[in-house]
Amino acid sequence: MANIMENSNNFSMTSEKNVDLTLADPSQRSKKFVQFLLWRFAGFIGLLLVGVIFVNIVVSALPGDPWTLMIGDGNLTESKLAYIESQKLKWGFDEPFITRVCYSIRNMLTGDLGESLTVQRGSPVLEVIQSRGPRTSELLMFSLLLAVPVSVGLGILSGKKKGTWTDRIILGFAGVCFIIPLSMFGMLLQYFFAIKWELLDATMFQSPMYITWMPDITGFRLLDSLLRGEMEIFIDTLAHLILPASILAAAWTAILVILIRRIVILIKSKNMHFPTRNYIRMFLVFFYMSVITVVIETTFNLNGSGMLTIAAINAQDFFLILALVIRNVFFFQLIAFIVDIVGGIVQFIIKRKHPSSSAGMLSISADAHKFTFADPSEPKLLNGSPEQMSKIGEDEKRLVSWSWKSMLLRPGVLIGAFILLICYVMVLLTPILFEYSDLVLVDDTALGWAPPDDTHLLGTARFGRDVLGRVLWGARIPIGILFPLCLVLGILGYLLGFLCIGKIPFLDNFLDYLLKIVLLVPGISFIIIYIAIIGPNITTIITLIGGFVFLGSMMLGHRAIGEHLRYSNSTHRKGQILKSSIPQIFAFSLILSVLAQSLLFTLGFLGWWDPTLISWGNDINYARGRIYDAPWAAGWP
Repeated sequence: MANIMENSNNFSMTSEKNVDLTLADPSQRSKKFVQFLLWRFAGFIGLLLVGVIFVNIVVSALPGDPWTLMIGDGNLTESKLAYIESQKLKWGFDEPFITRVCYSIRNMLTGDLGESLTVQRGSPVLEVIQSRGPRTSELLMFSLLLAVPVSVGLGILSGKKKGTWTDRIILGFAGVCFIIPLSMFGMLLQYFFAIKWELLDATMFQSPMYITWMPDITGFRLLDSLLRGEMEIFIDTLAHLILPASILAAAWTAILVILIRRIVILIKSKNMHFPTRNYIRMFLVFFYMSVITVVIETTFNLNGSGMLTIAAINAQDFFLILALVIRNVFFFQLIAFIVDIVGGIVQFIIKRKHPSSSAGMLSISADAHKFTFADPSEPKLLNGSPEQMSKIGEDEKRLVSWSWKSMLLRPGVLIGAFILLICYVMVLLTPILFEYSDLVLVDDTALGWAPPDDTHLLGTARFGRDVLGRVLWGARIPIGILFPLCLVLGILGYLLGFLCIGKIPFLDNFLDYLLKIVLLVPGISFIIIYIAIIGPNITTIITLIGGFVFLGSMMLGHRAIGEHLRYSNSTHRKGQILKSSIPQIFAFSLILSVLAQSLLFTLGFLGWWDPTLISWGNDINYARGRIYDAPWAAGWP
């Protein structure tokens, strides 16, 4: 998040060293590109080191050492005490913090991340993770095989037809894939394809063929069955993967279509000038896909890394939790590193073939991750000359045209607002529509899992609770809390974003490095650490949601305010920042409150909930196990 500083002839991005490749000869371009690669690799190693330090800080926050916590003070025998002392010596728990970090780095480099304390007591955590990893990897790879052909075709078509109805329909399809409740989608697929039509298996444990033991060669069941010539096992395994992989492919499609569309637009314009935060986008993608994978594995009983994460948290297996965190941080940094390198190579090739194009500058600095592709429709830094100011397009002008009237005239906003209005009205009228709360039984436990009828439109849950009434009553408190929370945090995020651009330079730089540290740990890893230490209670959930809401509003506010300032500075016209920002803050807060509600549901679905705040997500988790004898439960989400 660099400062926008106006000079007499140009605008420059402070806090980074820019190299204009259009003025450099081929040898100089090659030298600068190698410098970019070295900086990026150094950043990769440095941020991974920060991740190890962060993990040790978390361990230091525990009340005591992990071994005593797991065994208990009352169960300590001489042999157990000797084991605890040996582990403390191995990990440096009696040493200063810096020494402990060095011990951790040494053990990590030797491949020793400790032993599982509860999930698989005594087993090295790397072996535990490796035993579950192939199932998740097969799911991810198979979903990508399904998603990539569709995403490439739709993304190219959308990029070529930018601004047309074809583009809008494709973007709408990607939006639906992004927001659809995956647990509901998965349960519906289970019901129709596995129960009603009997074409596929509902879960990974329903087929005798699938649970047939087969010696591992690579650990990947599909590949091992092919190598051993077990075609029946291969086909059966493939049949078990189709349903969950299809849902995950829909999530991939939502992301890849947008990415490919931007690349197509980039190629058409050969414009790469506007640098933005690659880490922010990578964080959001990684957070989204990691949460989606956990939900899908839970829905289909896939015994992979996602369910291992849930088991580690519930059992408070600290070394397993920390190993999962380090693994996630490593892959997150590796993906970001590869994306930056590939992006740099693409830019380098384009600059060599089109030296006179407006492909902008390659950032060479300790902040080398500020390189990414940019949509040419996004605002760019202009030098204020009449020729360039005349190139201000409609996309830039729309940035300062936000108003209540313009917002409500957009079809997508109208449809979304109408749906949200209906939901909020139903929640507010719940005491009139349903005379009992979500904790009151309808009749008795004998009516549990009753099918839908005129009295109970969605049927009953366990203990005979009416599902529709339970959902509406359960949503009253979160809605009453989340929207004001999101509104306040949205305003604070926008204000902080405004302060960090061109007003208080040191605050911009401080926030820059703070975000790097926060975004270092992927979302699901942060949730793992947070819930494992504090516990799944109302305080945890509220602060967790509030933190993500504030971070999201701060990033969006920073970007929006920056766009307003760039537009007003480039055109020497007043940007009407306050007038345009108020409806954006309101709309963004409303959207965030809905997303926070979805996060609450997801936490409840995974088994982490607090009855003071919300608990009906847990009912749907129980319904997942009753889909054979209560198939109507598939539509509850």
